[in-house]
Amino acid sequence: CCMIAGLPEIADALLDKFKWGHSFLELNKDLLRMYAACDGPAAIILKQEEYLAMCERERAQRREEDDDLMGEGNPNRRARDDDDEAGDDDDDGDDGEDD
Repeated sequence: CCMIAGLPEIADALLDKFKWGHSFLELNKDLLRMYAACDGPAAIILKQEEYLAMCERERAQRREEDDDLMGEGNPNRRARDDDDEAGDDDDDGDDGEDD
């Protein structure tokens, strides 16, 4: 709130009380600057909606890219043959009977 209101020194002083305070400001600096540039609450809500819509578009794009990568299955696993799917058929000659 202090950053949006143009009071970065107070925001720094308040967030210095927390281990994660500097990280919070660093991670959110672009969004906080965008909100600070708004001329009122309605403009902030509009910017928020634009930002969330952008996040959704990026998320959908990442999903499509992930689907493209996974289209042929998991690259970390070998493809299973039909024989593998039927069960464990060992060709060790042991039919399970005691001789």
